[in-house]
Amino acid sequence: MEPEVFSSLLGLDIGWVNTRASIMEAIDGKYRLLGCESANTTLGQGLNLGSGAGDAMRQLQKQTGHLLLEKSGKLIMPDNPAERGVDRIALTSSIGPLPHTILLGLSEMGSIRSGKMLVDSLPLSLKAAFSMEVLVDAPSIIKKLVRTQPEIIILTGGEDEGAEHPLIHWIETLRIFYTLIPASIKPMLLYAGNHALEEQIRRRLEPLAKLKIAANLQPRVGEVDLVPAKAILENEILNLIKKKLPGMAALSAYSKDLEGTKAFGIDRMVRFLSQDIIASSGFSTYSDILALDIGSENTLISAGKNGQSGTVIKSFWRQKVIDQDEEMFEYIRRWTGLLVPMQKINQYLCHYALNPWIVPENTWEMTILHAFTRFRLKNIIRKLSMNYSWVHFQDQKGLRTNFEPIIASGSVLTHAPNPSQTMLMLLDGLQPWGITSVMMDQHHLLPLLGIIASVAPILAIHILESDVFETLGTVVTAVSDVPLGKVVLTVRVTTDSGKDYSLDVIQGELRHLVIPKGVSAVLDFKPTQRTDLGFGTYGVGGQLRVVGSILGVVIDARGRPIRLPSVEDERVEQLQRWQWMLGS
Repeated sequence: MEPEVFSSLLGLDIGWVNTRASIMEAIDGKYRLLGCESANTTLGQGLNLGSGAGDAMRQLQKQTGHLLLEKSGKLIMPDNPAERGVDRIALTSSIGPLPHTILLGLSEMGSIRSGKMLVDSLPLSLKAAFSMEVLVDAPSIIKKLVRTQPEIIILTGGEDEGAEHPLIHWIETLRIFYTLIPASIKPMLLYAGNHALEEQIRRRLEPLAKLKIAANLQPRVGEVDLVPAKAILENEILNLIKKKLPGMAALSAYSKDLEGTKAFGIDRMVRFLSQDIIASSGFSTYSDILALDIGSENTLISAGKNGQSGTVIKSFWRQKVIDQDEEMFEYIRRWTGLLVPMQKINQYLCHYALNPWIVPENTWEMTILHAFTRFRLKNIIRKLSMNYSWVHFQDQKGLRTNFEPIIASGSVLTHAPNPSQTMLMLLDGLQPWGITSVMMDQHHLLPLLGIIASVAPILAIHILESDVFETLGTVVTAVSDVPLGKVVLTVRVTTDSGKDYSLDVIQGELRHLVIPKGVSAVLDFKPTQRTDLGFGTYGVGGQLRVVGSILGVVIDARGRPIRLPSVEDERVEQLQRWQWMLGS
């Protein structure tokens, strides 16, 4: 398919709290972001989402001077030099109830595991997962399926040319189920198992069910391929959202199928950025990249490695608040940088669960929210590592896989009062090793670019090459087992301006090297024999060239895992000292 060319393109991102509008325009042969504005997401009469989008577009018109709407409020399309307007709309969303999903497979460690990885990567609510052991009582399973009323059923299992008999049993069980329920509530059935049975499943189930067939999730032992099934499920999720939220269908009509969920868009963009095939274009690619979004409703993380991607989206935190999860509340108490009673923490989180659009009104609310963000980051990276063997994270060791860069979005991160608070939330929640850089997706453009790249990859590349994604800072982690207060490394800093200096880094501290924007510097690291900097192994140093950014370079010598004092006053003092070390 030939890439499309636009004079201008409008991006709309519909979230639970905010609706964002952005406009990208071709100027002298290169696409640029002209502006981005946001407004409150609305769900008015008839579940209308358009008024929030309209508010965001009117603000965008005012900011950029690019006319988007007629006086009647109708969008001007296509782009007309006399009237302005836009050629195309790209639409992403993270709003809407999660489709109820049932997973059917053969074994817990095989097809059920790969099926759960698939469900975790998209905005779906897994209501039950059944392996072949339950087929001894097929009538009971049929009753459970009828009672659950799923909107999507996923059937997988068996390597290609592998097991057939258990899948045939599932086919016949589903055939009975689909004959029992009315057509109005029949769920979509996705088959992603042994391809040898595709013809049989078409013959037995296609007359009864809305059947879709994707490539086997696990074609061979130890090999998982989720991409084809993701694309089919993504389309069904969008269709279900439009049925439940008619306002989304109205906005979708403008996009002409250039649309997707936030999870799908980020996953596609991360996979795109981590492959080598576009390196010949001169665009910088990354073999290992991590993107994360902390939303009001969902926590999303996506990792890319050599052209493959792994994504997890979870909305579990609200249920943990309702269930009064002790682990969560204790973790938040420990990472709250003030002496706040547990009752206040409980009260604030319950209020936040009911009203996710609220912003902290005072210091103690802000520090609770930031501690809660650390908890969400830790849980989502842990889940990602459980699903994908090439991501290595442990509570007692932190994130051992070296991702470069880490791209972060979400209002709690991008709108923190001080950039050092954003950096500390990321470092404390993920606890990365080695050397990486942190970039901020201030305007939540990454998922939109993932959708746009399918028809106009050059537009996505131009926006990524611009200064829209701002570098928060370069992070160097020094992991050592020397006692607190002892030197773990010496660093020599040589800048373009000639202001050279050396400093020692002490175990247990954070160091902030200020390197202004536009200034480049060479850092020469000399670690002690018991210190790992990420240059290969303990005791190995090296040089690193960096370009100035918001925070310059942050050296984290707090060890892994990061340990907090057990005495309350000392714990709060330590958390506040780390903030002060980074300039907050």
